[in-house]
Amino acid sequence: MCLTSKILQLISDAKRGDAEAQYLVGMYYYFEKNDFLTGFYWLKLSADNLYEKACQTLYAIYNEGYFVKKDEDKARKYLLKSRLPFIKNEYNKAFGNIFEE
Repeated sequence: MCLTSKILQLISDAKRGDAEAQYLVGMYYYFEKNDFLTGFYWLKLSADNLYEKACQTLYAIYNEGYFVKKDEDKARKYLLKSRLPFIKNEYNKAFGNIFEE
């Protein structure tokens, strides 16, 4: 599969809500295409879906001020968000599954 068709497939998956695909599309646009608005859009969507790598990437972007205004509060927010799935999982193992509906 060529790069163009791979990217098109990832964009299709990202539009359907696949958090990993959103992350990969975001990384592609942000770091490969230098299209920071599009890349940031997809990275934020992925982070909002609690995809750990997207949260960690946004932490680094805000912490370093990489094409955004450096913002330690936003950086910290995404660092904590990156740990949320782990925290929920550990809590559920210890006390039961209270986070699931």
